Amino acid sequence: MFYSKQICQLPYPKDPPFLVSLFLAATREIADCSFTIQQIKSTTVFPEFVTVQGKHILHWDVQYWEFFERFLLELTYLLMDRAYVERFSDRVLALFYDFLSLKLLPFPGLAYCIQVNRERRFSTSEKERMINLETLHLPGSTYESSNYYSRFLVFYHEFFHFYYKLNPSKKIEDCERLSRLAKFYCEEDWLADDEDDIIADLLTEGFQTLLHSGPNKLLEEASCDYRALIETISLHRLLANDADKTFIEEIQKIHDAFHINQVFLCYLTNICACWEALYKSYLRVDSFEELLKISQPYFDKAAQMAIIRNSIIPDFLDKLNIKKYGMLSYISVLDKPYIKAAIRNVTDEMVDLNFMLYAIEESIRLSQLPHYNPFELKNIVLSNAGYLAENS
Repeated sequence: MFYSKQICQLPYPKDPPFLVSLFLAATREIADCSFTIQQIKSTTVFPEFVTVQGKHILHWDVQYWEFFERFLLELTYLLMDRAYVERFSDRVLALFYDFLSLKLLPFPGLAYCIQVNRERRFSTSEKERMINLETLHLPGSTYESSNYYSRFLVFYHEFFHFYYKLNPSKKIEDCERLSRLAKFYCEEDWLADDEDDIIADLLTEGFQTLLHSGPNKLLEEASCDYRALIETISLHRLLANDADKTFIEEIQKIHDAFHINQVFLCYLTNICACWEALYKSYLRVDSFEELLKISQPYFDKAAQMAIIRNSIIPDFLDKLNIKKYGMLSYISVLDKPYIKAAIRNVTDEMVDLNFMLYAIEESIRLSQLPHYNPFELKNIVLSNAGYLAENS
């Protein structure tokens, strides 16, 4: 494969140094894990730890935060006015298209076709988005607090992946603890009042998948979520000087940030997984029926992961913290029915088979043209995404 991580060559905004310093200081209270933080903007999109010549580096990918802030802004508009739902759909779809065009760059023709279709359907400029962001008077603090706390949640999540890699016994210990808590939680028959039998069955199956996964990737993800949430709360409890009531309000804001980031992150990864699986399957099948047979397990797994990461783990952790901190109750901002429906409709459209097959077939036709140049298409996608200068 001729593709590797592409780093933005143009200037881009970074998170303030004090935030990076606070990240490093916070982890010293947990373990002496020597690493540095490097802020980059890349087509990998997600923050990740890498090891270069024996040195551990956290690539704090600001591309993810650019996407997240766009999503959070549109969500805030929708929370203010439910009549904004159509505009919300268009802008979040445009965001998902932008994400896919970067993540599917290993298949330049497909990335290019996605980007072309994005411009055909959604031509909103970055300048217009910035004007909206600068002039909007946000009610309350959902946007600001979620923007702030999500960074700590993501940082701690990635840190614990790194920590577990260096300390495998701690990983097993944390996974076993979480598994015991989950087993106790599941035995309380928490789905007994669920009126939707199909949803109840999916949740039960997902929880059993989590319980029996052992200290592998899935349970490790759940453990990292758990540690990220409790460490973020603990850190800000140490920093807080306000009354208990105010602290409880901050816990709720942290939980809101957790839910919002969890939903956004999960949908990004699952949408990308579905597209990549369908594209690779398409290249090696002879019929539509065979394509569906090969691809369906990937779609089913993505759906199950969405249930585990978006419903089971957050609900489980909410209840643990309600009990631990004496919260009377907690209702996520995402629990509003019209919010759920709007997000679900957008993500369903992104994995609509008709559109996916159209884009894949267009990219295949493009690759068969005599002047097809994958390197040139890759650079077009990167230039349009603001990664390369126009004359690159």
